[in-house]
Parts: sequence; structure tokens; C-alpha cells
Amino acid sequence: MLRELVTWPISMARAAIDLPRTMERSITEANELMELSREQLEVMRRQADEALEQAERMNELLARVVKLTEPIEKAQRGASTSEGA
Repeated sequence: MLRELVTWPISMARAAIDLPRTMERSITEANELMELSREQLEVMRRQADEALEQAERMNELLARVVKLTEPIEKAQRGASTSEGA
């Protein structure tokens, strides 16, 4: 019990001395994590932009394919109405 009465204030004093260093380390770690998160968000934003551009290109290509197949479709419809007549 006497030992605890003597060591308790010493350990509290050590904790109080270490507190600023501990807080600084925690803040530094939090800042590093936030920077890493920002970098990851930037990568994700670029990937989303690239995916959107790719989807737009695919849409344009699909529109061209549809436009190119229209004459074939019209010819098929014309042939089927001639056969039916």
C-alpha cells in the first residue's frame, strides 16, 4: 500500500509528461491517415472520370452501329413486304 502511494504520483507525473508527445503522435498519425484518404479519393475520382469517358465512347460507338444497321433493317422490311404481296 505504501509502495502504491509512492509510485502512483510518479506514474501520474510520467503520464502527464508523456501526454504532449502522445497527443502529437496521435495527431501526426491522424494527419497521415487523412492524407492517405485524400490520395485514395483522388485515385477513385480519376477512375470514375475514366469510366465515364469510356461509357460515353461506348455509347457513341453503339449509336454508330445502330445507324449503320438501319439501312439493312429497312432493306429486310422491304423484302419481307414484297414477299408477302
